[in-house]
Amino acid sequence: MPSFGLKQQLGVAVLTAAIFALSAGAASANEAWVWACHGPSGTSIATPMVTGVKADGTAGYNCAGDDNSGATLRLVGANPAAGSSATLQIALPPGAPVSRLAIVHAVHGSAAGARYTVKLGGDTILSQPLDDPVATLPADFTRSGSETLSFSLTCDAAAPCGGPVSVDIVKAAALIDDTKAPYGNVNRNSPTNDFTEMIASAIEEGVGLGHADVLIATAPRDDAVVTTKSVPFSNDAGTCDDLSPNAATIDLPLDPTRCITGSGDAKFLTGRDKDGKRIIGTSVDTSGLPEGIYYRRMIAYDAAGNGNDLFHIGGSVWEAFEVWHPVLGSPSQTLSIGSSSNPVAEPQPNTKPNQNGTVGNQSASCRSPRLSVSLSQKPLRVSKSVAVLQYGKRYRFEGRLTCVVNGRRISAPKRTKIELLNKVGKKTVTKTGPKIADKGRFKFSLKYPVGSRTLIFRFRNANGQRSQVSIKIKTEKKKKSKR
Repeated sequence: MPSFGLKQQLGVAVLTAAIFALSAGAASANEAWVWACHGPSGTSIATPMVTGVKADGTAGYNCAGDDNSGATLRLVGANPAAGSSATLQIALPPGAPVSRLAIVHAVHGSAAGARYTVKLGGDTILSQPLDDPVATLPADFTRSGSETLSFSLTCDAAAPCGGPVSVDIVKAAALIDDTKAPYGNVNRNSPTNDFTEMIASAIEEGVGLGHADVLIATAPRDDAVVTTKSVPFSNDAGTCDDLSPNAATIDLPLDPTRCITGSGDAKFLTGRDKDGKRIIGTSVDTSGLPEGIYYRRMIAYDAAGNGNDLFHIGGSVWEAFEVWHPVLGSPSQTLSIGSSSNPVAEPQPNTKPNQNGTVGNQSASCRSPRLSVSLSQKPLRVSKSVAVLQYGKRYRFEGRLTCVVNGRRISAPKRTKIELLNKVGKKTVTKTGPKIADKGRFKFSLKYPVGSRTLIFRFRNANGQRSQVSIKIKTEKKKKSKR
């Protein structure tokens, strides 16, 4: 904490106004002010700091208070011992060059032989003897450097210094020239239904990750965009938001839990309401788009405004994907496409699709699979969305599998295999499944012992895309009619 009423003694508001004027005149494209401990308007910032002391030195900081709190370096006692020191280090965004510094700091007292030093990346930018009282310290520094901003209060004399003396550091701002855009990739799936889910993963080497924007278009160009969505790169601590959004400058908190450097994710994912029902969340609403092939573009931005496309497919920043809307809610089946909780990467189109119906490469050629299955015979009854079947009787299931080949949806090749899984309780067993016949269709007869189970018909291509249908059934013996 500062030694005493710094706001009244220093006129911090005047100094802060001067820094505002400085930053407004200094900032240009790709430049951002990064603020430690407090923002330009006094907002508290949880900036990590490292302190060190020797002999009669003390150092501490508390940025949780208002704009007259911060860090304090002190040489205690009337005669601090020779070699005493108090130091403070603030790590700046790694690899980001600094062109200017603005610091609100002040000295209290004086001490013969004491010195206050400020360094940027190891280079001294201020070396102030404290033999006599210092009314005002410089607030503006035009210096180049990076990595670490350090402050030290030392007793350099061979004999004990006079004292006590202290330095308060309320806030520090570094003007950073950030020209590196984030880079990375996108975790996504296709086809998609009402909600399109994606995770943009990016690496940032500047001031911090900002947000990711997705554009969805009917053709691979900007003038064909039909919907957009922006999601911040964030974690539980918050996002890297501009501290003065209405100002001409970009002012960011020096808080690595909010302004993420290194790797981070922008998650376009669905959520759940209080009843557990799936809702749009941060995913993209594609429920109003007609079924068909669309194109998506993903751009990752850092907090300084640098943007970079995350799709690079055959020289294009657009990627084709499919939107389709299966009919859900049948009393005998539920349908699930892809893996919304673990989206898989969209593969590139197969340039030599299997079109002759031969066995061997069906799964590789079937892009964006779509499977539908239904119970084609009347059950005894339907109870709570479960089809009740008669014990000892075979029941026929019919289905169809289609794929996208060269941008068109067509029937799957003959003899393509469909997986069949039999789930009873928590145990799942793989059974012999059907094979595709003409026009992508199949018929399959089954009978089961008494009990409840879930039949899972599934197709998975060589790239991990899948389509599956789950049908809940219950088999019971037919009750004899009473006479």
